[in-house]
Amino acid sequence: MYECPHCEKQTIRASRKLMAGKATPAICPQCGGKSYPDIKSALTGLVVLNLVGLGIAVPAVLLDTLWLLSGVFVLAVVSAKIFVLNKPMTKVG
Repeated sequence: MYECPHCEKQTIRASRKLMAGKATPAICPQCGGKSYPDIKSALTGLVVLNLVGLGIAVPAVLLDTLWLLSGVFVLAVVSAKIFVLNKPMTKVG
């Protein structure tokens, strides 16, 4: 669980935080406050994931191996943790 920026309680689920955005903010079940992750952190994570992911995926396809493709999945999980989940939420309204 992650902290709501309104009531400062650990009420935001990881899955909801990863899917939240300005158009679809996460809603705190405790206070009803709306929030979303910092967009700069999310974009940084997306760029890093794409660049490194392509660097792994292209050789994986050319070499026809699933080991490297599984590395892309691990990279996606790690980058989500580093760039989105560890950053504070931004209040809406």
